[in-house]
Amino acid sequence: MYNLLLIIQYITIVGLFAETCIVFRRRKNPLHNYLLFSCISILINSVGYLLQLEATTKDVYITALQFSYLGRIWVALALFFFVSELCNMQLPLWSRITLVSAHVIIYASILTLRSSNLYYKTTSFMLDGEFPKFTHTNGIMHHFLMMLVICYMVVGFTMLIKTFRKEHSAVAKKRIVMVILSVVFLSFFVILNIVVSAVSINRFDFTAFGYPITTVFMFIAILRCDLLGTKEIAKEVMIDRIPEGIIAVDTKGVVQYFNEPAKKMFPNLQTSNEKIPEIIDETLSSGKKLTINEHIYRLEKNALLRSGENFGDLYALVDETEHYRYMRELEKQKRLADSANQAKSAFLANMSHDIRTPINAVLSMNEMILRECSDDNILNYAEKIRCASNSLLGLVNDILDFSKIEAGKLNIIPVDYDLTSLLNDLINILQPKAEAKGLELKTVIDENIPKLLHGDEIRLKQIITNILTNAVKYTKTGHVEISVGFEKIDEKNIFLKVGVTDTGIGIKQEDIPKLFSKFERIEEKRNRSIEGTGLGINITQQLLSMMGSNLEVKSEYGKGSTFSFSLTQEVIKWETIGNFDEAFVRSLANRKQYQEKFTAPKANVLIVDDTPMNLEVFVNLLKKTLIQIDTAQSGAECLAFTAKKKYDIIFLDHMMPDKDGIETLEELRAMPENLNKETPAICFTANAISGARKTYISAGFNDYLTKPVEPDKLEKMLMDYLPKDKVRTIDCTNVELNTTALLPDFLIKNDEIALKEGIKNCGDESMYLSTLKTYASSIITQCDEIEQYWENKDIVNLTVKIHAIKSTSRLIGAIRISSLAEDIEKAGNAKDIAFISSHIEEMLTRCRGLGKQLSSLLYKGDLPLITENELNEAYTLIREFLSVDDYSSVLEIIENLKNYAYPKEEKERCKKLIKAASEFDYDLISNIMLEGA
Repeated sequence: MYNLLLIIQYITIVGLFAETCIVFRRRKNPLHNYLLFSCISILINSVGYLLQLEATTKDVYITALQFSYLGRIWVALALFFFVSELCNMQLPLWSRITLVSAHVIIYASILTLRSSNLYYKTTSFMLDGEFPKFTHTNGIMHHFLMMLVICYMVVGFTMLIKTFRKEHSAVAKKRIVMVILSVVFLSFFVILNIVVSAVSINRFDFTAFGYPITTVFMFIAILRCDLLGTKEIAKEVMIDRIPEGIIAVDTKGVVQYFNEPAKKMFPNLQTSNEKIPEIIDETLSSGKKLTINEHIYRLEKNALLRSGENFGDLYALVDETEHYRYMRELEKQKRLADSANQAKSAFLANMSHDIRTPINAVLSMNEMILRECSDDNILNYAEKIRCASNSLLGLVNDILDFSKIEAGKLNIIPVDYDLTSLLNDLINILQPKAEAKGLELKTVIDENIPKLLHGDEIRLKQIITNILTNAVKYTKTGHVEISVGFEKIDEKNIFLKVGVTDTGIGIKQEDIPKLFSKFERIEEKRNRSIEGTGLGINITQQLLSMMGSNLEVKSEYGKGSTFSFSLTQEVIKWETIGNFDEAFVRSLANRKQYQEKFTAPKANVLIVDDTPMNLEVFVNLLKKTLIQIDTAQSGAECLAFTAKKKYDIIFLDHMMPDKDGIETLEELRAMPENLNKETPAICFTANAISGARKTYISAGFNDYLTKPVEPDKLEKMLMDYLPKDKVRTIDCTNVELNTTALLPDFLIKNDEIALKEGIKNCGDESMYLSTLKTYASSIITQCDEIEQYWENKDIVNLTVKIHAIKSTSRLIGAIRISSLAEDIEKAGNAKDIAFISSHIEEMLTRCRGLGKQLSSLLYKGDLPLITENELNEAYTLIREFLSVDDYSSVLEIIENLKNYAYPKEEKERCKKLIKAASEFDYDLISNIMLEGA
């Protein structure tokens, strides 16, 4: 029996220690703290009892007994506090303090066992075999403790039974049953011990069996009934803590439960609760909100169902006072926003006119410089002005387009268009930007794609321009490639497939969605030097969506990106586009030398605009057509002119003081004996906002022309509206090029170059010479790079460089070199190493030989010495253009330095700049400029 007791105690201690650790780690509220208190008390008691079993003397036994009571004295109180909390019966603070004080006093009496008889009157000790026997008679403090323990058990058991009856949750019921069994078994052994001690002083302490059984039931409650979980406890507590009022009624409509918020809403709920549900039901049936003390409540009513049985109804009163205040404020803000939006629309309408008007003047005057000037430097400056002005116009258009899309007022207007012309325009716009950064702009155009299509040409061009511009912006080295293909749908329609691939910085996968956000640019810190509004791709996606398509993005961070889309377009004629590269070269030659498309010396045109510069631009753009042009600066002047003279076309500015264009046209059409009643009227306007076309056509105009004026569109409109008998078209293909006037003799005799082909490709002799110099300054370096790539077996980069030589050689008329490079490029793409090996040396020899022959173009004797001020000004401009990534201007300034001799102290620096520029190494240029900063 002795050994059995030892085993039981060891098992009990281990179990209690584990239970204590679990409770300690998972405790979260007062209930858990009381359970932890109980576990520690029983554990101490069990350890003390084990020490008692192993005592061999009375003194040791009493010490062990006092240690055991350090825990035993609190067991019943701890369990009582735990049960009270579990049953949600809050004990007043004073009662808890009183009970704890009483137990402290009882334990103090236990500590005086050797010197007083307060707890035990008499004590004796003996060993019966292995059993230590401690006999005693009980004192007053012992009786007091037993009385308290019995009270705890009776009250605790009563609370548990009541809670069990009220509880509906199966898990909660199981949890309470485990606690009840724990209390019952402990109580049984405590009472048994009390009864036996009343009839015999030589007895066994039966509580030794009660504590391990209690431990078992507590373990079951913790592990199987979620005693330490917060879910069920939270359900019991949170109803009183939620802000909504909750009222539960039975099937007779009598209130059975309500929470604290409901009590605050209805203070008399306890005394007159039968009327409250009626008030709530009436409010619900009326569809109104319940208002109490200036608070507005939304009412909800749900049936209380369990297992198909109806137990009554549950009312919820949700306070929506703040929501209603917020909605009223929101309505107020909406009115303010609508007003601001109207003001914004008016502002944009004015800005469209006021911003585009001066841009029109800049672009148009610059066009006259490009047409009439023959000085290479001035033409280069003018070309830079054209590019910068177009960029500015693009930014303005982005803002306007975004506003139109936001307002839902941007329309898709399909027209017939020539795909070759559209692609030519795109390449002409983007190629200078790409070349300025040392990038190759590749085109892969399906030769079988239909040339004449029907769709919104302007929006399609805008979409592709946005994508190409982004590709060039975010690509530092390598190339940008535009591919255009198609898939036949039926005899009238195709899928136009467009893709733009670059070797740029790439995009992280998590950043791709940001591309489509308005006014947001990815990696802003990294790309802070790149200009833009952050609207381009957002507008592109929305435009494609309006046209039944969407933009797809594939990217590898650090290696490049591909943007693509497919668009349904109607086929006007199945004539194919053919070899686009050849067509583009021909278009470049035509672009370099302006030639009017027609003359009409007998035609009479009136242009009306309140800005004199616009009138001057208009007249200058058309002077080679020989049209007779009258100008007027107001609606009144227009009416005076039209009353006296018959015109073939009238161009009317929309926004003018006094009488605007629409008012002037109305009066003009209403004039008696009107000479110009049938005269076509074109609205000449900078108003680019949506709905403009519809507005002007409805007002009686035949068409409208936006500022800045595009010369080609102006000439086309004149050819469409002028009387056919007054228009004489000009065949631009008959314009002959003088191919030898400015060229040195060694070029004329050079059999490696086809001069006529080169001049035709470049447009004129001046541009051809400039192109030859650029070729001569870079070809040797390119050959060295190709040779290095070949030695390293880097076929990919070798092919890219070969492609560049193919294009530039064909441009200057070096046809044989270009053809050889084309064959090697194909071999590179096919990984045909053998072909490359057998032909690359011949190509490099030819290129270097031609470069050496052309090198004489790069040097001139007796150059003037550049002044210190001129050189410092050149350095300043180089730094400024580098800061805004305007590499084209940087190259232009350094190219101009070749026309001078330099001071001794600056000669080496200038030579480094010229060499870096010839290699398009902008980072090296920046470093050279920093050396002398």
